[in-house]
Amino acid sequence: MPIVEVSGAAVVFMLILAVLVAFITEIVPTDVTAISVVAALVILEPWTGVGARAAISGFANPATVTIIAMYMLSAGVQNTGVVERLGVYLAEFTGGRDFRALVATVCTTGPIAGFVNNTPVVAVFIPMVTDLAEKSG
Repeated sequence: MPIVEVSGAAVVFMLILAVLVAFITEIVPTDVTAISVVAALVILEPWTGVGARAAISGFANPATVTIIAMYMLSAGVQNTGVVERLGVYLAEFTGGRDFRALVATVCTTGPIAGFVNNTPVVAVFIPMVTDLAEKSG
């Protein structure tokens, strides 16, 4: 029986496909999936070329730290319940109408984004907009 040699590109492609399916289906929580990608890249080092040092060095990147901080900020604001109350108010105001929901979202997030970086605004308001979309159908 001949031994089939797998190329590094094929291994990485299969890993990307598996991670994409995991993110879409949310079979596993997204944070676990994200950390699993790093672990898989290290475990499959002979094919991926990503060693432990290279995998961990990505966490020192300022962009990565910023994104982690935004998730923490979003979780903190969600725990206060302020955004949820705002979402309930906006759902009542919009009455399930698409145009009103769009105007309410823009009028709520727009002024804040004028003073604060857009990334934290998106991180904080995604749950509210998602709830608003679900309530308005």
